[in-house]
Amino acid sequence: MAAMARIAVGNRLAGKVAIVTGASSGYGAGIARAFAAQGAKVMIADLNEDAGKKVIQDYPGSLQFHRTDVSKDDNWKSLVEATKASFGGRIDCLVNNAGTTHANQPSLSVTEADFDKCFNVNVKGVYFGVKHVLPVLLEQNSGGSIVNVASVGATRPRPGLVWYNSSKGAVTNVTKGLAAEFGPQKIRVNSVCPLLGATGLFEQFSGVPNTPENQKKFLSNVPLGRLAEAGDVANACVFFASDESEFITGARTTLEKLPLFTEKAYINGKWTEATSRKSFDVFDKYSHEKIGSCPEMDEEDVVSAISSAQRAFKSFQHTHPKARAKLLRKWYNLMMQYRNELATILMYENGRPLSGALQEIDYAAAFLDWFAGEAERSYGYSAQGSIPGNRFVTVAQPVGVVGILTPWNFPSAMITRKIAGAIAAGCSVVIKPAAETPYSALALAKLAEQAGLPEGVMNIVTTNKNVSSVGKVMTTHDDVKKISFTGSTGVGKLLMQQASSTLKKCSFELGGNAPYIVFDDADLSLVMQGLLAGKFRGSGQTCVSPNRIYVQAGIYDKFIDTFKKETQAQIRPGPLENADTTLGCLITPKAVSKLTNLVADAQSKGAKVVLGGERAPDAAETFYPATILKDMTSNMEASNTELFGPVATIYRFEAEAEVIEAANRSPVGLAGYVYTQDVARAWRTAEALEVGMTGINTGIVSDPYAPFGGIKQSGFGREGGRHGIEEFQIQKTITMGGLGMPLTPL
Repeated sequence: MAAMARIAVGNRLAGKVAIVTGASSGYGAGIARAFAAQGAKVMIADLNEDAGKKVIQDYPGSLQFHRTDVSKDDNWKSLVEATKASFGGRIDCLVNNAGTTHANQPSLSVTEADFDKCFNVNVKGVYFGVKHVLPVLLEQNSGGSIVNVASVGATRPRPGLVWYNSSKGAVTNVTKGLAAEFGPQKIRVNSVCPLLGATGLFEQFSGVPNTPENQKKFLSNVPLGRLAEAGDVANACVFFASDESEFITGARTTLEKLPLFTEKAYINGKWTEATSRKSFDVFDKYSHEKIGSCPEMDEEDVVSAISSAQRAFKSFQHTHPKARAKLLRKWYNLMMQYRNELATILMYENGRPLSGALQEIDYAAAFLDWFAGEAERSYGYSAQGSIPGNRFVTVAQPVGVVGILTPWNFPSAMITRKIAGAIAAGCSVVIKPAAETPYSALALAKLAEQAGLPEGVMNIVTTNKNVSSVGKVMTTHDDVKKISFTGSTGVGKLLMQQASSTLKKCSFELGGNAPYIVFDDADLSLVMQGLLAGKFRGSGQTCVSPNRIYVQAGIYDKFIDTFKKETQAQIRPGPLENADTTLGCLITPKAVSKLTNLVADAQSKGAKVVLGGERAPDAAETFYPATILKDMTSNMEASNTELFGPVATIYRFEAEAEVIEAANRSPVGLAGYVYTQDVARAWRTAEALEVGMTGINTGIVSDPYAPFGGIKQSGFGREGGRHGIEEFQIQKTITMGGLGMPLTPL
């Protein structure tokens, strides 16, 4: 059991029944033990009966052995029957781990017998497993998981093991095909492709003698600097078998198999390429592997999208509010139905942990639900005119075509917050999502289409190199009557200048530098709850993230000690798919460099590092650790910069007037926070802060039911709440005269 020290005990697989082939030793034995440690019942399938029976002694009652030659059809039939008979008549998971290889030698030296043995076990074994286990999963009608253990050779083949690598390549391709075919039945199929493991086969797989010198040379090209252990592979298999991977199928390389994933833009109800046929690549922010590509659209394409939106607006503006409300509610229900899939797409392209991605999907969907109600609550009013016999009424009408430009940090929520209000009002839209995160926008469009949104009402233009020219067309085109933008203050100023040429209606949500004020009498449990969520959500890449943390002198030291302990306990980096991961990565390596420079500047001017502050040498190039700096001063660059990262900067203050002056010493004013148990002071401070939104004893200031927006150079306009629909409307006054006798004078 020493080799399995990396395996955790828990209940992630409680109640599940699994078959693990090739489980008498090596990876398979590790997988079987790990499954049992997590509460599963496991049938070990192998030819080596003596070794297999030793493995089951580790977890008596949870592990059983069945002698099986995976290359024999009748052996599989017997295996499935024995498993069902032993474990309550069901099977939830199959792990195809059994494998063999040929000697490391030139391809032409491999005999036909060795070739047949390799493919019979590695490929036919998987075929028979699928043939006999899949019908059981389908009959149970409760989903299930198949995990195929392949090899890194499937993706990085090299001389010496050509035929072995090709057999493992077949396994990974089978995985992709099955994932697509049986995904609708909730049967997930994933593959694990480990590097050479510490299983005694170094010489056979590497082709060189197993000496310390050769191992050192081999490991010099391995990022983690060690061979794979059975526990590493077992942990991956546990994840794929557990409910945590409920909407992950085809493993990381098969994101394109998700039904909502598309690499085409959306114009006039059609999924389309760029007119130029050019495209740009989109990358997984954690691994930097290519996810896919999107159309590199230009001015011609965005003009086409605007024309489509204008044609659609002519009829859509006249739809009944109840019909628009019904459409938005159907779209909301679809978002909830596909919640996990939307979160998976967001996780890969944004770098946010799956847990955080799920939170964003819930937040994004809530805007559709809110504005469905607002569509039916859009009222005008009537009044007596100043001229006797006259009456006037005001009516709210849709403004027209809306140009929407959204950022990468909330790729789903920033779209729904804007488009939901626009559709509720009766507008059509042209959306340009961020080049870093286009797939969330396109997935939302797929669901909108499914909900019945008429063609042309929603158009999505994707671009990377042509962002400036496409944006300029949107801000200057006569048919676009409104611009809604979320992004940096600098870009907002440019867009406003461009939009002024046609005097468009605009709403801009721009940069922030949020003060987070903690008075001596604050409830530290509430302070920590709000601070940990606000500072590290999205790795700190949110515009309302606490940027400057002001702590009153009386609790300064206690606050820092508590904050450090809570951060260490609750902020956990790790694989994005893991349910326990709470800190993901930043959007680009450039963002990491920015934080590195800001922390260095602060240290050079007297700030002290309480936690973090330095990246591990082997960290992913987009990862920056949770960092706490104390003894900050206003002359440091971080004081006057929107950090947009997991760096918490702490300032000491003495008096209320002092901290309000410091907090307001900023050209931007989006959000602010105050923590105190003195109600009078809470209201004084909240009203004195020069921001658009203030949280009192809470770190959550954004809610679909409340208006969101800033003042100063953080922008103008409000989205969300009852005012949100007004951003996409004009108020028209209609006056009627000759309605009766003059009023009797007093």
